Formats: sequence, C-alpha cells, structure tokens
Amino acid sequence: MSMKISKSRAKRAKQLEQNSQQRTRQPKSFKWTGLALGLLLWLSALMLLYSNGARRHTTLAPGQRAKATVVSAIDFECEDVAKTELTRRQAANAVLPVFSINMIPFNSAVNSFDVALDRIIELRAVPAENTDADGVAEAPPPDVTGYSDLESDELLTLVTKGRENHLRAALKEELSSVWHRGILSPSEKKTLFQGVATSGRLAILSADGASKRSVPIENVLLPEQALAQTVAGVQKLMKGNHVDEELLTRFIRPSIVANLIYEPDLTKNLRTEAERSVAPILMTVRAGTTLVEAGERITPQILKQLQSHDKTLSQNLSKYDLLLRMVGSGALLLLTLLACTGIIHLLKPDILSKNRTVLLLVILALLGLTPARALLYLSNTIRTVPPAVVEFLVPVALTALLAAVLVGGAAALVAGIWTSMATAILFDNSFPVFVYGMVATVVAVHTVRDVRKRSRVFRGGLWIGLAGMLVAASVGVLQQHSVSVVLLQAVAGFLCGSICAVLTLLILPLLEYLFGITTDIRLLELSDMGHPLLQRLALEAPGTYHHSLMVSNVAQAAAEQIGANALLTRVCAYFHDIGKLTKPEFFTENSQHRDNPHDDLSPSMSTLVITSHVKEGVSLAKRHKLPTPIIDAIQQHHGTGIVSYFYHRAKKQQDVKKEGAGKANGRAVKEEDFRYAGPKPQSREMAILLLADSVEAASRSMEKSTPSRIENLVNEIVDSRLADHQLDESHLTLSELSTIKKAFVFSLTNMLHGRVAYPQDEDRNKQQPAETSDTAGRTQEIPAASDGTGSPGR
Repeated sequence: MSMKISKSRAKRAKQLEQNSQQRTRQPKSFKWTGLALGLLLWLSALMLLYSNGARRHTTLAPGQRAKATVVSAIDFECEDVAKTELTRRQAANAVLPVFSINMIPFNSAVNSFDVALDRIIELRAVPAENTDADGVAEAPPPDVTGYSDLESDELLTLVTKGRENHLRAALKEELSSVWHRGILSPSEKKTLFQGVATSGRLAILSADGASKRSVPIENVLLPEQALAQTVAGVQKLMKGNHVDEELLTRFIRPSIVANLIYEPDLTKNLRTEAERSVAPILMTVRAGTTLVEAGERITPQILKQLQSHDKTLSQNLSKYDLLLRMVGSGALLLLTLLACTGIIHLLKPDILSKNRTVLLLVILALLGLTPARALLYLSNTIRTVPPAVVEFLVPVALTALLAAVLVGGAAALVAGIWTSMATAILFDNSFPVFVYGMVATVVAVHTVRDVRKRSRVFRGGLWIGLAGMLVAASVGVLQQHSVSVVLLQAVAGFLCGSICAVLTLLILPLLEYLFGITTDIRLLELSDMGHPLLQRLALEAPGTYHHSLMVSNVAQAAAEQIGANALLTRVCAYFHDIGKLTKPEFFTENSQHRDNPHDDLSPSMSTLVITSHVKEGVSLAKRHKLPTPIIDAIQQHHGTGIVSYFYHRAKKQQDVKKEGAGKANGRAVKEEDFRYAGPKPQSREMAILLLADSVEAASRSMEKSTPSRIENLVNEIVDSRLADHQLDESHLTLSELSTIKKAFVFSLTNMLHGRVAYPQDEDRNKQQPAETSDTAGRTQEIPAASDGTGSPGR
C-alpha cells in the first residue's frame, strides 16, 4: 500500500514539474484581443506623430556653433529680425507715458470751501442784539482750519453777504475745470518727469479712466498758472464786484497742488500691445543661399532662417514623400513593438495573456507620448517653449514610473523602451531624446521597483531628475550650446523628473481603481493591524487571529525564499480566515474551554458550517472593499481540499450502521460532499498560503515539536496536497516546493521551540496552598471541527 502511495506521489510530482516547465516555455497564446491592442497602440502613435503633417524639429539655440553648412533648397520667406525689432521698438516708443489725475486733493479742497463758506453764513446770521453800537455783529473769529492766509475779518469780507453760495458754485466749477487740465510742479516740468516724457507729450487719463488725451507738456499748467486761471474764472462768474481778488487768491492758493500721477504699469502694457500689433517684417531668401557656415555662431536671424526653411520644406513635402516618411516611421515603431513583445515574452510571459494588463500598458505608453506631442506643438508652432529645452521637458519617465508600480519592473522596462523610441521619432529622430528616455526608464525601474511607500516614488522622481540633468548637460556640451542654454536644459531635466513623480502619485489611485490592481503601496496600507476586520478577529475570534498571524509569518518566509510576493502573501494570510467571524465557536482554536458544538451536529452539517467560512469571508471582504487578491486568497486558501475529520467521521458512522443493521442504510458517503468549493490556488502566493495554513494548523496538534517531527509533518502535508491535485494550477515547480518545505521547517522549528525549565522556589511553594486534585484533566482536548488539514479546528 505504501509503495502505491509513493508511486502516486512521484507521478503527481513529475506531472507538476512538467506542467510548470510547459508554462515557463510556452505561456498562454497571445490572444486576438492582445494583438488588437498592439495594433491600436501602433496606429495611435502614428496619428500622434503625423496629426499635423510632418514637422521638422531643430534644437539649435543662439550662441551654438553650426555643425555643418546649410544651403537653402527652396525659396522661402523669413522674418527680418533686425527690422522687426526696430519697428516694434519704434511702435512702443510712440506710446506716450500715461498719467492719471489725483482727485483726492480736489475733493479735500471742495470740502474745505464748503466748511468755510458755511461758517461765514452762520456767523453773518447773528441776531441784532449781538451787534455793537455801530450795528456791526460782535462775532468770534471763525474756526476754519487750513486757511491761515486770511485773518478773521478778511474772511468775513471775502464775499458780499448773500453771495456766498454763488461763490461756492463758482469755486467748484473753475477749480474742476483747471484741475482736469492737469497741474505740474516746476521741478517735474523741468526734468520731464525724470526722463519719462522725453517726447515732450503726455497722455492724461480722464477722471473715470475710460479715455485719454494727448497733451504737450508745455501746455500743462504750473501751480501759479492754475491759481491765476482759477481766480480769473471765479471773478468772471461773480461779475467782479462781489469778491476781493487779493483775498480770493489767498483763499484758493492752498488748494492748487500738482495732481498728475505717472502710471508705469499701464504705460508698459500699452507699449507691449503696440509691439505685438506690429506684424513681422518678412524677407525673401532665394534657393541656393547659404544660411549658415559650418562652425559659425548661431544668431537669432540665422535661427529664424533655419526654422523657416525647415517649416517651408515640411509644408511643401509631397504626399509621396510624406507617405514614405510615415511608412519608415511606422515600420520602425512596429519593429520596436515586436522587439518589446519578445523581451516581455522572455522576462514575464504571463503578462501577454492578460488582456487587461496589455491594455494598461498601451494606455501608459500613450500617456507618455501625448504630452510629448503637446510640447512639440508649443515649441514649433506657438514658440512658447525654447526648442533647445523642450526635449528635456518630455515626461518619458511617466510611463516607466507608472508601469513599474502597477505591473512590475519588466513591463516598465519594455514600456519605457517603446515610449522612448516613439518620442525620439516624434522629435525628428532625435538621438538625445532616445538616450534621455532610456536613462530615465532604467532609473525609474531601479528606484521604484517593489515600492511600498509613496514617498519612495517621489524619491525616484528626484533620481530621475538628477539623471536627466546629467544627460542634458552632456548633450549640451556635445552640441556646443552656450552656458546659459546648458544650464536651462539641466534645470528642465531635473524639473521633468520631479513633475513625473508628482503626476505618478496623482494618477496612480485612478489606475488602481479602474484596472483593479493592488499595488504594494495598497498592500502595505492593509497590513495595518488596526483594520476593523482584524480588530474584530482579535476580539471575537482570538484563536483564529493568532493562527492568522502565525500563518503570515510562515508564509512570508517561504515566499521570500522562492522570490514570490512576500508582502501579498503576508497580507492575504491576515485576512484569509475572516469568514470565521460569523461562527467563531465552531472552530477549535476558539473553543478550547467550551463544549464542542459539533457534538450535536451530523458530519455533513458540520462540514457545511466549516466550509461556509470561505463564502462568509468573501462577503465580508467585499463589504469592506478589500482588493481582489485578498478575496482570491479567501476563496483559494483551501482549494478543493477535503474536510478530512468529518469525512472520516461520517464514514465511521456509516460503517457502524452497516454492522448494526447488516446492510447499508441511507445515502452513501461521497468524498465530494466534504470538499471545499475552491477554486484551487492560481498563483504561487496562494499555493504557499494553502500549505502554510495547513502546516501551521497541524503543528498545533503535535505533542512534542522536535525538528525531525516537524520536518516529517511538513513533508506529509505538502505531499498530501500534491497528491490531491491542489497545486496543479499554482505555477509552482518541484524545486520551489522543496525550498518551501525547508522554509516551513525552519520557521516552525523556531516558533515551536521549547524553553529550559526554571528551578522552582521551594520556600515560595511551601507558603502556597496545595492545589486540589479535582483540577486534573481540565486540559483534556475537546474534539472539534477540521477544515481540511486533518487537525481539529484550523
């Protein structure tokens, strides 16, 4: 019998090894969906490359030496930089400096006039009994602040009685007329506002700022001129015989001050608008004209000529030539795509069989290529980004960063290679762009692989920025750019890396949600033992909670040994038994000192209760929005294993019935009725969890845990799961199984180690009362449920 079991186990082990080798050599076929996604990426890239026709891109900058002599191939028109700048400068200089009128002194003067005249009217209204013998009113001196030039009696004789309001109206009218003409101080007029009004003219805004008028500076009034005109105007309105001219002049003088305020911002804006309104002055360059000699310094005029020449060539490109360029670029993109597919086939073949992952990689590649197209448009068409800098602002590292966090290092490397090639083709086959993209990709893959903290993503962005600085500086030196351009390129490279890291952190949660991906960052957040489900498990099912912790330690150690995802294995172990929260007392780890509830149930009903913890666990996990890998772990951590304790108990009961009745009564015991619904483990991590769960549970029933006993137990359980076909779909190899066994033995040996017995204190024992003998046997083991490991209650 033992020989048959050994042969069966050897046969299953050989079959498992063959299946694993076949998966390694021949991954699942690249389905038509994956092929369509690759075609979609290729066509989308071509559309981005030629959405606005074929555009040539030049990275030349003023001060750089030309590498070769360039001769015009066609006639074209180009901006004459010198004439355009001269014309624009003349247009800006033609804009007069703008001044506004300060109305605060005017309002203050009018208010003072009102106060003084009201006071004069009030004093002249003194009753007759307050007059002296000559009939003159005995009035106190008027309290009019700010008009100290007039004495009290002079102020009362300023205007004839009854004409005060006429004087008030005349003062306001004439002062307003003079005020809105503008008043300059002698020093301002002499220095032309310290050189602001060199043309000899001013533009004075109206009081409401809606319009302005041009005034020669010699026509702007000085304070004395404004005072004289105001007095003359008032006298004219008062018909001369009601106001004393000398007193009126002294009365008005404090109100006449310089009131023009220079508006530098408004003047600058108007001059800028005037410059922009001047269209570029064009010059015609004939075919055969030498645009630049080899080694000649690039000037702004030469750069304009080269850019206009390239633009004209692109616009005059025939459909045949454009088609040839598209075919060449398309072929290069397609070859790169095939090469990347071959690389991913060698490094991570399972990715090609996952259509959702392939779609994610397509989106990430386009996500890196689209901003590059936008930047090229800003540089070549709108001219808002310097051409020499735009290459190092392209976020080629964004694709690699997101792919490394979401899919893995191999996928990130492949996606980065393809994006770098496509971006280089977009920038007119730029080799520096390709080098920059490759360096950024390698640095991104190296710095954020297996990332578990979001801060590490930003740190990776800083490393990418530093690498970008080095590449930009190297390219700038090789292309003989000026120091200022090289520094600008280096700063652009550093900023690009930092911006890519920030964008990655912003986009990452959205992609996680849309594609149902659980990153190590999310897993690390779930490893917090303060999760509500784990807190409930600790309070309501402490035995299960402790079991989960032990399983996590054992499983993590094994996963690390074979290179599986140890963090995923650990977190899945935390939650794999949360379904036991619904009926914790039915599991032996939670009912050591209670009556066994299974004593009153049939084996089939007990099996139903035990296996239901998988379904209940899935329900709880979905209710708390746990990610898909954890739900998979709950479903697969028993596979389709048998609940052996109750299966054998049911068979035993049936055998007893047969012996008592002499024949079979009732329904036959079927093994499939005592199995879990599955599915079987679909990955190495889930297989490790299944084995660790069984091994840790069985180790609790060992009377004496010696290393040899533990090793025999581990071998027996692993071999039984192998023979039961539970590992057929897990992608585990026989070599990995051997490593897992050793890891289990090492972990369990250390976890179940014994301690040296401490000597007892005889004097202390004499003082304590002897324990009664009725406590004997309290530790008798209570039979309970088995969940498929063969040991009660796990």
